[in-house]
Amino acid sequence: MSAKAVIVQAGRKIGESWTWMASIGMLALLLLIGTSSTFFGVFAVGLALLIVIILCLDLEQAGTLFVTLAMFSAPLNNLRPISSSFVTVSDLIFLLAFAVLTPTMFSKKLALPWMFILGLGTIIVTGVIATVASPITAVSANQMIRLLIGAFSLPILFMIWRPAHAIIVRLAAAYILGTVFSVMYGVAQGPIGGGHRYIGYTYHPNFLGLSCLLAAALVPYVAGAVNANRSWIFWGAGVICALGVYLSGSRAALLVLIMLILIYPFVEGSVKAGSAVFAGILAVVAFSGSLLNSDGNNAVGRLLGGGSASDSDTQREQLASDALKSLKAHPILGNGFDGGLGAHDIYLQVAVAVGIFGLLGFLLVLWAAFRPLFWKGPEHRLAYPVLAYAAIGPLTNTLWERLIWSVMALAFTVVVHGPQADHPEDELGALRAKKGITV
Repeated sequence: MSAKAVIVQAGRKIGESWTWMASIGMLALLLLIGTSSTFFGVFAVGLALLIVIILCLDLEQAGTLFVTLAMFSAPLNNLRPISSSFVTVSDLIFLLAFAVLTPTMFSKKLALPWMFILGLGTIIVTGVIATVASPITAVSANQMIRLLIGAFSLPILFMIWRPAHAIIVRLAAAYILGTVFSVMYGVAQGPIGGGHRYIGYTYHPNFLGLSCLLAAALVPYVAGAVNANRSWIFWGAGVICALGVYLSGSRAALLVLIMLILIYPFVEGSVKAGSAVFAGILAVVAFSGSLLNSDGNNAVGRLLGGGSASDSDTQREQLASDALKSLKAHPILGNGFDGGLGAHDIYLQVAVAVGIFGLLGFLLVLWAAFRPLFWKGPEHRLAYPVLAYAAIGPLTNTLWERLIWSVMALAFTVVVHGPQADHPEDELGALRAKKGITV
């Protein structure tokens, strides 16, 4: 071995030892700080765990682990560091995850779909114009920033990161399991406010219904990608998510879920799936008496006009009427983001805020994520949640929640990857062995 090689190797070893020594020193310091108070103790333990994870894994593996945890907690949008804050624990974990993944992302070539770029650019340009013209510029600017960060930051970060397909499966599975946890928590806690609607670990029953709808839409993708002897876990999770839609009392989520179930056999071209849907319809008819219980606040009862449906309809009609008046006043430039966002129709919300051209930009962004539905191969199933959100759009006011856009980001990721005819088992096996991935 040459003298130069010996020096290089010695330097590498010294560098590695200094890294470990610095880490051990930091852990000792955290131990000292953590004994001063409960708050600092919790902080120190959390930071110590973070250091240990990064030391035991490489940055990409650690970042992937954090994104997985963020996807699990995304449906739990009532899990917040401060109860009055709009920032969720999932937001903080996503921030940590992509901070750790920054070196990995810098090594990737930037390749965003042109439709996404054009659509987002149109929203930004029209949004700036509408905000400047708005009588309450500061409020409109704040709401516009929340839209850009809350809705579009995750798709951009995921498209830059471009995780492998096996990791996308893991992330989708984490979201489904997080939603199942939310439903089970809701069942354990019981209905809210003396009524008969369940909220899960969200802060409104409609959020429980929406997260259950998106999780159910992810089930075919995950169940088809995992080992055959594990697929029943996710089909069972899909049943629990459907139960969550029913318990939430969300009529919109129920209608879109029924739509997805009915079109699934035709999109998949599967007689087996068609038979399963037919059997499910018979089961629903057989238990219709139990589904239509006396309280009327479950999704079926409210869909038929029971429970709180009448009051909700009256409020939504008034909000839609006010929004339409604002749209007619400024159909081209929009009114800014300080008004109109209360309408229970995301398309009307966007049109009121940034005008017709801004709405076209928003539709172009959605279409960019929807395209995989027409591909061959398993990746087309990641467009089911996009279809679900597009279909529920006229019936919901949820525009930038991360429980939506974390799922949408998965679809954008496969758009960047492009159509995949299949996943070669040897390629998946090699990836799992390298990264320690199990799905």
